[in-house]
Amino acid sequence: MKHVAHLLLITAGCLPADDRPEPGSVFVTVEPSQATKEGFTTADGWTVTFDRFLTAVGDVNVHSAEGGSCIDYNDPHYQWLIDFTVAGREKVALVYALGDCSVEFSVRPPSDDDTLLGPGGSEQDIVSMRVRASDDYSEDERIAVLVRGHAERAGISKRFDWAFRHRYELTDCEHPSGAGFVSDIVLQGGDALGLDIIVRGEELFRQLNQDDAPLQFDRMAAADADGDGSVSLTELAEVDGPPELDVEELKSELPVEAAPAEDEQPSMADLVYGLLLPRIARFAGGGECEVELDAGW
Repeated sequence: MKHVAHLLLITAGCLPADDRPEPGSVFVTVEPSQATKEGFTTADGWTVTFDRFLTAVGDVNVHSAEGGSCIDYNDPHYQWLIDFTVAGREKVALVYALGDCSVEFSVRPPSDDDTLLGPGGSEQDIVSMRVRASDDYSEDERIAVLVRGHAERAGISKRFDWAFRHRYELTDCEHPSGAGFVSDIVLQGGDALGLDIIVRGEELFRQLNQDDAPLQFDRMAAADADGDGSVSLTELAEVDGPPELDVEELKSELPVEAAPAEDEQPSMADLVYGLLLPRIARFAGGGECEVELDAGW
């Protein structure tokens, strides 16, 4: 709480002492989905539980919504490292602005200087997630999302321990009506609005990258080729994904060197890393967000 109070004081002190009109504010929070915190059962009968779901959320900023004009008054470019298996509803940022604004945020690795510790995060987590390495989908990058857990069915247990190195910026989160975005707000002087980000770990287990696609684990369990009870991303790369997967869509979401060829059946790792990982965060009450892969930093 001391960190929060200190940040509130800093944020208030950063408001410019000029003759601009009084701004409104939007208080941005983040919380886990129930499935992330408590576990869930897949359509094929596996009970999946997360032991850790660690990522840094923040870098909140505003820009003009389409057809409007937005004036931002502060620039809260910091993030909170949070383990969403233990988090409640947590503060991300308090943003001051005026006008027709679109709010965006990042899911990312801890930065060098601007990462604060939220529930479940530690200094050791920051150190380990900042270590650069490569995998089949990224080169010389830090860990943005760390996922550990297990799945059980009929006395069989499988573990997973996955480190994802893609950093995303998210904006334009769909409105449930199909018109506009829940991430677009109108701020008038003195307004105090709120937006809540939901972190949805269960999205990593969708059969396809669609909200109505069932959650599944059978294909992942089958990837445990060496029978050690642990399913790695390397093993997922050896198992075909669902035949309905769209290669062209995957190409648009993965780095060129990692995307499957036109005549190649995408793997389960392609599905998880390329199409499901970008779905793990969105604003409450809204649909999918427009996601931009921000690599090579």
